[in-house]
Amino acid sequence: MQIEKSTIRPPNIDQLLYLFRQTGWLDKTDKARINSMVENSTIVATAWDNHSMVGFARCMTDLVTYK
Repeated sequence: MQIEKSTIRPPNIDQLLYLFRQTGWLDKTDKARINSMVENSTIVATAWDNHSMVGFARCMTDLVTYK
């Protein structure tokens, strides 16, 4: 397995929904909510195994204190 980490490659919302369901985050399965969550995050990082998203992280930052 070759994992590609990226802060440039945006998450696919359908794959993100699938990932959340697989991890038991069933309260985060509303597409509009997830889309807003991604769009309003300062930094979004994803991890991919070919075309499958296998990881996701996001953060809020001022981009000054810690870069």
